[in-house]
Amino acid sequence: MIEVEICSNGFRSTQEAAKGGAKRVELCDNLGEGGTTPSIGTVEICTKIPKIEIWPILRPRGGDFLFQSEEKESMLRDVFYLKKLPIQGMVTGALLSNGELDIAFLKALMKEGPTLPWAFHRAVDMSRDPLETVESLASLGFIRVLSSGGSNKAMDGIDLLTDLQKSFGNRIQIMPGSGIDETNVAKILKETGCKHVHVSLRTSEKSEMTFEKEGVFMGKPDFGGEYSYQRTDSERVKNILSLTKNI
Repeated sequence: MIEVEICSNGFRSTQEAAKGGAKRVELCDNLGEGGTTPSIGTVEICTKIPKIEIWPILRPRGGDFLFQSEEKESMLRDVFYLKKLPIQGMVTGALLSNGELDIAFLKALMKEGPTLPWAFHRAVDMSRDPLETVESLASLGFIRVLSSGGSNKAMDGIDLLTDLQKSFGNRIQIMPGSGIDETNVAKILKETGCKHVHVSLRTSEKSEMTFEKEGVFMGKPDFGGEYSYQRTDSERVKNILSLTKNI
């Protein structure tokens, strides 16, 4: 059976993911930065949504995965507070300057949240040797790794995803992600042999503001502007669950 994870950017998206039948979300903020740690408040209200697992991402900023000492301390503090909530696991990633895993820091994070399962995000695709990285993650006790196969999109990383699944699929869950939707999910899963998949399935929702200030942007104009909201679409979730049901 295929397990579908939804990349959620907040309460509304998590609510829509659950409505569509998804069983788990990776809960993020700032999707325009590739996903950063959501607020404690956001995580808490999302845990009140029934029948869906909440896995917050632990990433203090966008950019690379080489974290400074103060950033590491903030991540450890986030774990301290997040582990007190009824979440089902955490997602993180950290690298050294040479592109290898920051094993010492990952161990410190896992020690701070010892009762939680841990998943590793697409930092694996930025690592020097993804195969070696996944081997180390499996040995550390990570249960899942999200990967686009070392490419920008999973469709272009099918060969590496297949190798990862064949080499480590019995030790750690290999979960393709990035650019996966209704048009290519079946192909990627069938060709790689993976049993897990990560998708966004968003739609744009118009703001309910009746007054709109023109020419002023709080964020990136090319990411929808201030008067539309990107959220998960429950109907698309239903559709992709149907498409993966018999793979």
